[in-house]
Amino acid sequence: EILAAVPRGVKIRIDANQAYGLREAVGLWEAVGGAQVEFLEQPFAKGRWDLTRRLARSGARILLDESIWSERDLERAAEAGVGQVKLKLFKLASPRRSVRMIERARRLGLGVIWGNGFSGEIGNWHELLVARLCRLSGALECNGYLRLSSSILDGGSVLRGRLGVDREKLGRHVLARREAVLPGSAVERLLEDSR
Repeated sequence: EILAAVPRGVKIRIDANQAYGLREAVGLWEAVGGAQVEFLEQPFAKGRWDLTRRLARSGARILLDESIWSERDLERAAEAGVGQVKLKLFKLASPRRSVRMIERARRLGLGVIWGNGFSGEIGNWHELLVARLCRLSGALECNGYLRLSSSILDGGSVLRGRLGVDREKLGRHVLARREAVLPGSAVERLLEDSR
């Protein structure tokens, strides 16, 4: 019923959020896994590589999120027959490690969906810098800032105005930080590209 309402050419993903067993995941994929369903996302609990491998062998297209925290997890995903992984800056702890993980995923033949739909403006901005540096194209989920009731730059955010941000002062700080970037660094190159 839901798929019948989706316009032709629009692809959807079904995120199971680790809730399925093998029988439910295979049954769901057999019922809806046609051209419009791009991936079944994180069908099993984190670390259930055995079930992931069996589901991939059934022909299901799989995207993993919660199972991916390290380069070894990327290797396990590729070995299991997974097609895509979702990577997020908050899980990887730094832009440098994020770039390394994106590059490793690509070398393993994994597609990458990047970003966090629950990050705020600052986190999403950093994710966009990494996306640009890695020349990511396709699906990005750097959109959590859209959930905020007001902008941090307007003195508000989820903290409901208690942050007290001075836009002019923040602008001067950003420019000062821009000047402090190490010459030749990835961030410096990104900033040069954006000027």
